[in-house]
Amino acid sequence: MKITMATEAVRMSERLRTDKRTAEFSFRMPEYTKQNVDKLSKSWKTVLIERLLVTTARVLHEARFDPRRELVEDYDIESD
Repeated sequence: MKITMATEAVRMSERLRTDKRTAEFSFRMPEYTKQNVDKLSKSWKTVLIERLLVTTARVLHEARFDPRRELVEDYDIESD
């Protein structure tokens, strides 16, 4: 079975539930990259946006990671 980007976008949308997206965050990219992003179809832009959201969530999760939470029974998160 061949999975197209449109199919992937639909599948990801079904899996990815988020709160209402009201906040904005911007970052710089090369102009050439921006031009190519602008040329993407709507379904590809959806894939891009959802992958950016998942990547952001992953970084936030990793930033809060503390192995002591899982390795020390009486580890007090608040004391650090």
